[in-house]
Parts: sequence; C-alpha cells; structure tokens
Amino acid sequence: MIGRDDNKLTVYLDKLLPKLVVAFLCALVVAQVVLFVDGTRQYISKTDKLEGEQLAVHRPGAAKEDTARTVLEPLQKLRKGKTLSFSVVSKEKRPNIAVRINNQVIGNFRDGAVQLTVYEQDYLEIDASGWREPVRFRVEADEGILLPISGVEFETVGDTLAVGQVKLK
Repeated sequence: MIGRDDNKLTVYLDKLLPKLVVAFLCALVVAQVVLFVDGTRQYISKTDKLEGEQLAVHRPGAAKEDTARTVLEPLQKLRKGKTLSFSVVSKEKRPNIAVRINNQVIGNFRDGAVQLTVYEQDYLEIDASGWREPVRFRVEADEGILLPISGVEFETVGDTLAVGQVKLK
C-alpha cells in the first residue's frame, strides 16, 4: 500500500516538473524582454537602481565640495605631485584672472604669480572670460613635469584658455 502511494506521487511530480520548467523559462524570457524597456529596468535590475544614484550621504545644508575635499585630502597626500607656476608676462601684471584645476578655481593672478601642486591627469585652465585685454602667461614647471612644458607662453583675450592635462615623468 505504501509503494502504491509513492507511485502516485512520483507520477504526479513527473507530470508537474516539465510544466514548472516551461513556466520558469517563460518567466525568464519575459523578464529579459522587459529589461529592454528603459522605464522598467529600474524596477527589475538592482544594478540599474544603484547606477546613477549618489551613494554618499550629505548632511542637509552642508556644501558638497567641502565634503569631497575633506574625503580626498588624505588620498591627495599619497599621490605624487609636482609644483607648477604661472606668471603674467604682459604689461598688466595683476589681472583678475582665475586658474582652474579640474574645473575648480585654485588661484588668481590678483596676488601675483600662481603656484600650484599638480598631479597626473589634472586638467588645467586659465579663465580670462571677465578680462577683455590680451594677456600673456608663462609656465614654469618642475623637472618631473612633461606637460605643460616649462617656459611655454600662452596668450588669451577674454576667453577660457585650456592649458591641457598634466603629464608627469
């Protein structure tokens, strides 16, 4: 009698298993098709939920730049940096022109020559958009800096001058 009940259960499971496999495969195909639609990707894919979201928590009212600088300061000390200097060589010696590294204002020529500590792949710009006269700048770089080349002069007239990326030896 016991063997007979086991036989019914086995027959039932043998019939049910292929149906479950087909159902799960259909569900998998439907889920993959739905992932092609951008609006539904965020609800199905955990990666797409996290992608683009800001993971760092910022206090309300706190400046985001200050937080980023505080976090990056210990890492900057570990990087190999070199000194770079920009000086004005035109007749106007102290124009109100800013120097930017990675789109952040680092120095200004109002105080004279600008000395910077630069790292590999930093992007340098001179923002003279508020100045309408021609201004010439000279770059003085440490020996370990390949680009920008030491002694090179740049000129700009009321525009943002892209000096370029820093390359170190």
